[in-house]
Amino acid sequence: MKKLLLLLMVVPMFGLAQSIENTTLAGVCRQHVELEYPMDIIVNKLELDNPSAIANYNSLGCSSDLIFLGLTKDNRYVFLEKITKGHEFCIDAGTIVLEVINENQVIYYWYEKETGNLGSSAILDMYKNINE
Repeated sequence: MKKLLLLLMVVPMFGLAQSIENTTLAGVCRQHVELEYPMDIIVNKLELDNPSAIANYNSLGCSSDLIFLGLTKDNRYVFLEKITKGHEFCIDAGTIVLEVINENQVIYYWYEKETGNLGSSAILDMYKNINE
């Protein structure tokens, strides 16, 4: 229940957290103990309630648009994931939370829509996109 409460406390706050705009996040995602897969997220300009990033799970054969929902009070970025490719391989409409832990890394959390349970996580390296 605590996880769902976190998502309800999303507020549109800008300028307080280290920006992830115009970055690429990349790393290996872990789903439970038995499954690992590479992933990357390309973050563009953050616009509330609009697609602001693309997540690629190439080894799983799927990708998604990430709809930016806002920042939590503790400066975590919250997105709704909409699968655009590979519906048969990936779960649609999960919630992604990104937490900047330093200037080079972000923690990625993926929560199941129906249960609010944590489904996967990763520490992703953050790179500024050259064509900002």
